[in-house]
Amino acid sequence: MQIEKLNIDKLPESGIIKIFTGKGLDEKEPKKLDNIEGAIGTPFEFLSKRKDLESVNLNESHVEFNLEKFNIILILNESSHYSNRVVGRMIETKTLNDLQINTGKRWDCFELADFFRLNRSIFLNATDGPKLVTLLNNFKAKVDKELEQNKDNRANYNLQRRQVVESNLPESFKLRLQLFKGQEPVDINVEVDIDPASLECVLISPELADILQTSVRDIINEQLDKIKELCPELPIIEL
Repeated sequence: MQIEKLNIDKLPESGIIKIFTGKGLDEKEPKKLDNIEGAIGTPFEFLSKRKDLESVNLNESHVEFNLEKFNIILILNESSHYSNRVVGRMIETKTLNDLQINTGKRWDCFELADFFRLNRSIFLNATDGPKLVTLLNNFKAKVDKELEQNKDNRANYNLQRRQVVESNLPESFKLRLQLFKGQEPVDINVEVDIDPASLECVLISPELADILQTSVRDIINEQLDKIKELCPELPIIEL
């Protein structure tokens, strides 16, 4: 194979020149990236680091948000075949999801005691958790004992059972919960609703319902304000 005469002005430091012959690799098309998904601050974090890249055309990009779906979506290069989406979601933490507050989930007392024993960190102080765990573990035995002592008065059995049940557990207790990933924990008051017949517990918190309703809008608005300040040219659309 004949190699044409080459004019080399300067040798590399190694003193070695590599000459390749033959057909080169085919030029590849740019790869369309998968959507990027993360916590609610993901679109802002992406823009703060990548908005000046040549591949990001802010004049052909926009932001969508949906309060009911708890998300913000940054759509980049919207008219391009290689358009990408950067999605930020308010992702419920595992602990909040497992607790099933305000969902009607019925907890067996022992099951709930085990959950709190393994998640002591969600109580405001170190003594509240163990106290509640002990109450729950001893709850059925204590109720049965008190009812046995009053077994002669069968006419008022159902009323007595309800009174005994209600007197042996606290009406409410405080928890410190991170509601969504990437957000600070909040203190909430949780009530225990006991079924006197089955002794199953349902966790209720009107306070949590209020916080969720207001905090979703506040958190999303905070992120949108940061995006507006960083990239005022981006249209923001509510779905």
